[in-house]
Amino acid sequence: MLDLWWKLHGKNLKSGANAYRRLQIMCEQLNDPIAATFTAKDFAHYRANRLTMGRGESRNGTELSTPSQNHDLLWMKTLSNELRRLKE
Repeated sequence: MLDLWWKLHGKNLKSGANAYRRLQIMCEQLNDPIAATFTAKDFAHYRANRLTMGRGESRNGTELSTPSQNHDLLWMKTLSNELRRLKE
């Protein structure tokens, strides 16, 4: 779902590359979910259990801040909404 979003929409965004990196980490941790079957419940469970998304060696097992988690939710919603809008 991430690669399709990137190809059709994300690469055209000013902050698309940053969003892609964040979404890539989330998709890897979620085992590359299929957009059509990914639910709010899936994301809620992921968010409740996830750890840091630090860069490189800074991943120390601490939870992400609430604003960071909300930002990631925003990107996941953007990805989902755009694929739905494009009927993909």
